[in-house]
Amino acid sequence: MKKTTYSIAFKKKLAKEAITLNNMSKIARRYEVSVGLVYRWVEKTKKGDL
Repeated sequence: MKKTTYSIAFKKKLAKEAITLNNMSKIARRYEVSVGLVYRWVEKTKKGDL
């Protein structure tokens, strides 16, 4: 299985949407990524690491 690499801009966009909607699973389904990834990106965004 090929590992997908996402851009920083994409990660920030999804994290911002998830924070705004307060719903990570909805964003994950919309963009077809795992909920765990969205959660990680949101946490990193909140810490300022992303």
